[in-house]
Amino acid sequence: FMGMNPGPFGMSQNGVPFGDTTAVKDFLGVTGSHVKPDPEHPKRQIAGLGCKRGEVSGQRFWTLISNQCGELGPQAFFARNFVYNYCPLAFMTESGSNVTPDKLGKEERQKLVEVRYWK
Repeated sequence: FMGMNPGPFGMSQNGVPFGDTTAVKDFLGVTGSHVKPDPEHPKRQIAGLGCKRGEVSGQRFWTLISNQCGELGPQAFFARNFVYNYCPLAFMTESGSNVTPDKLGKEERQKLVEVRYWK
């Protein structure tokens, strides 16, 4: 299953695609702490698993998967499935609004193409 990019109240908070915090903790059983990014966007601060806001697509996605798996739990799902975002980077405007990759301007896209992770 493929998503676009992290939402501000989902994967940006906990690192899990479609990462509604309640589902990540209760269904997936993820625990732990987080490290805040530097710099941190002042309007989208990272609370990790303490995030109180829901992530709508994650609520829908993980509710569907939970209902399908029943008591078998997430292990049954992940035995045959993989979940990821094709772009694991979060983009935001100065006001903190989420920007999906398809809404990036030409200059922003070009900067991403120029980044090299290996030599």
